Amino acid sequence: MTDADALKLILRAESLGSTSLDLGRNRLSRIPAEIGRCVKLTRLILRGNRLAELPSELAKLTKLSELDLSSNQLTQLPAVVTRLHGLTVLDLHSNRLTQLPAEFGQLTKLIRLNLQGNQLRRLPAEIGKLTKLMELNLHHNKLEALPPEIGKLTAVVKLYLRQNRLRSLPPEIGKMVALCWLNLYNNELTSLPPEIGKLRQLVKLNLAANRLTTLPPEIGQLTRLGTLDLSHNPLEHLPPQLSQLSGLRQILADGLDPAILPGSLSELVRVGFRNTLD
Repeated sequence: MTDADALKLILRAESLGSTSLDLGRNRLSRIPAEIGRCVKLTRLILRGNRLAELPSELAKLTKLSELDLSSNQLTQLPAVVTRLHGLTVLDLHSNRLTQLPAEFGQLTKLIRLNLQGNQLRRLPAEIGKLTKLMELNLHHNKLEALPPEIGKLTAVVKLYLRQNRLRSLPPEIGKMVALCWLNLYNNELTSLPPEIGKLRQLVKLNLAANRLTTLPPEIGQLTRLGTLDLSHNPLEHLPPQLSQLSGLRQILADGLDPAILPGSLSELVRVGFRNTLD
C-alpha cells in the first residue's frame, strides 16, 4: 500500500466517523498526519508494517482504547503513545524495543499489555502505576530482573515471562495475589522466594528449563494449582509440602529423577510431553 492509499483510507474513516481503522500488514513506513482527524476512533490496527515512528497528531485520538503496533520496527516507544491515556489494550509485540520510558506509567487504564518479542533488559519502576493491568506478556525479551514495583500489579491474572534471563524473582511478586497463570519457562532461576506461596490463586505454574535445585516449602500453600511444570531443572530434592497441593492434576517432569517426587504425587507425573503451558 502506498502513502496515498493509506491517506484515502484515513480520510474515508474520518468522513464516515469510523470507530475502527485497520491499516495492518501494508508495509507502511509512515502514517499520514491526517490520522489525527479520525477523532472517533477507539481501535487502531497498525500491525505488520515498517513503522519506526508515529506522527504526533495521533495524540488527538482521545477516544482510542486499543492500539496494535505489533510487528513493526520500533526501537523506542514513540512519545505520542504515552499521551494516549485512554488506552486499555496496547500490543507492541515483535518490535525492537530495548527500554520503556518512565512516561509509560501514564497509561494507567491499560488492561492488556503485550511486549513479547522485544529486547527489553529491564522494566521501569513506573510499571507499578499500571494497577488495572490484568494480562502482561513479556515473553522473549532479555529481562535480567523484575523491579520491586511489579508487586503493585495486584490485578494481573496472567503473567508471561517465558525466555528471558531472570536469575531471581523479587519477594514483592507475592503481592500479585490475583495471578492464575505464571510462565517462567526458560530463564536462569536458581531459586524461588518464599513469597511465591502467597499466590493462592495460581492454577498453572511453569518453571521448566531453569536452574532450580529445590523449591521453597511455601509452594505447598498453592492449593489451587492444577498444573506444575518442573521439567529440565537440576532438582536434587523437593519439599514434602508438595503433597499438600490438593488441586494438582498434572506434574510435567521431563528430565527429572522420579525418586525425588513425593510418592503420593507419582501418579500425576507426566514425561515425554511437549511444553503446553502458555
